[in-house]
Amino acid sequence: MAEDFGVVNTSSLVVLKLPKPVDPASLPDTRMTKSKAEKYLRSHVSGEEIEIVESLQLSGRNFLARINALAGKIDRLRSEIDLGYNRLSRLRREINILLRHDHDAFVDEALAGVPSELNEVDAKRLTSMHVRFFRLFAAIGKLKERRRGIYRTIAGLKKSWFGYVSNIRMRLAQKYDAMVVSEKLDYVTIPIDDVGYKGRTFNP
Repeated sequence: MAEDFGVVNTSSLVVLKLPKPVDPASLPDTRMTKSKAEKYLRSHVSGEEIEIVESLQLSGRNFLARINALAGKIDRLRSEIDLGYNRLSRLRREINILLRHDHDAFVDEALAGVPSELNEVDAKRLTSMHVRFFRLFAAIGKLKERRRGIYRTIAGLKKSWFGYVSNIRMRLAQKYDAMVVSEKLDYVTIPIDDVGYKGRTFNP
């Protein structure tokens, strides 16, 4: 049974019936690269009669569409989180100015040591900004938890879909007592500016 793993079509399976058993000694080096494998296949054509017993193609379009929709939600949450952190940074600066602290100093949850020289307006403004700071900080935490939840959903979808594909492959192999021949894939991160980048969905 031969398998071709792809992006849009997750798995293409073909069960072949050979006229005689495969001699392991006749098999090519299984560690060859993609280019070497392609060259080998183009130059080695079997002269034997090979019967196609069954073929199956498992489309991953719905799976990819669902992943893409969830990735869009992550992007929107990331934007909200970034905006929230920008607002936090501005509030921290204003709070530290009134507290006579370094502009990048951490803001304590307990507001203490308010400078006595602050007038009533600035003192109220400081208190208000301090409350807003930690309210915003908590809101950002909730957004990040929602984002983690979506990541967990994506992980579950991947496990479910690829598990389903694996079970189909196994059942076919058991049905025909077949040996499975498939390419070994390595997943690598592709930079956004790389010519091989195919979008967020295809480069998770």
